[in-house]
Amino acid sequence: MYLLIAFIAGILCKLYDDIIDAGLEVSQTLKEALKIAHAVLFCYIAASDYNFAFLCYVVNLINAFLNPGAWTGAYERACLYVLWIPCLLAIMAGYSPTASNIWDVAIMTVLVCASAWDATRDISPTTTTAPSLETEISPKKLVLRAIGALGLIIAVIFIPFSSYVKKSAAYIIGYLLMSCAFQIWGLKVLFDGDITSTLNKFSI
Repeated sequence: MYLLIAFIAGILCKLYDDIIDAGLEVSQTLKEALKIAHAVLFCYIAASDYNFAFLCYVVNLINAFLNPGAWTGAYERACLYVLWIPCLLAIMAGYSPTASNIWDVAIMTVLVCASAWDATRDISPTTTTAPSLETEISPKKLVLRAIGALGLIIAVIFIPFSSYVKKSAAYIIGYLLMSCAFQIWGLKVLFDGDITSTLNKFSI
């Protein structure tokens, strides 16, 4: 159950991120609903798993430090200010850091390095670039995200990770697959030139 919730949370996180980064004109209700749903699901998992909460915070903190241009929005800054709260809640609930095996350490190292690489390669749009679908969509990004998702899926199936690593992987897999879906949709829209009719479906 926790893996499914983490997977869905990753999808919601990336959907909101892509909507903002691509400058899509969807309803404010939809954007707020995505933020709230993500926060609820994330905290539901993190408040009962210190390792998951701490790993997510560290990865995002590194990304923000190396690529500050992608964290200048009010929502992004707020996340950095409050993402430590689930760690505190987990401690107050009596949860403590769990032991990690060598596979956990290896995948955490990979995730931290991948976050740093993503930030330094500036895959995400920065404040110097106006948000648009053209700047957000890239065949290269689609390939990289697809490879990352496939690699994590294979790793989770065949490597005996601890539960918190599996939750983190499920979150990231959801994030990457949502990114792939958005990239495919964006490439189709750019080639077809029909974005208005598609966006009208999101006007809730």
